[in-house]
Amino acid sequence: MLSKLLKIWELLSCSPKEGAGTLAISIYFDSTKKFSVNGGASVVYAANTWYHHELKNINWNSTPHTFDWWLNGVERGAGYPFFWDVPAFDWVDMYNYSTASVSWFDEIVIRE
Repeated sequence: MLSKLLKIWELLSCSPKEGAGTLAISIYFDSTKKFSVNGGASVVYAANTWYHHELKNINWNSTPHTFDWWLNGVERGAGYPFFWDVPAFDWVDMYNYSTASVSWFDEIVIRE
């Protein structure tokens, strides 16, 4: 996934009876020009630059569920725990947290 000035990228899970999703993974680009992954990793980013994000090695077989985060082909962190252990991802949200920000999304690929 590529992003430019992306503010929030989230993977959520929801049962059919739930109205709102349960947050599993979040990548947040804050106003201090740092990425935050599930509230943890902090990596400086440059404005007006495309970034290629990958979530790899999603571990559904143990608790807590974990994943590895790759940025521009380089592993930036391994074994991140989900915010909440969820049985599956039901949807992906990509949006601006602030009306003052601008985002572009391109080449979104979701696969096993």
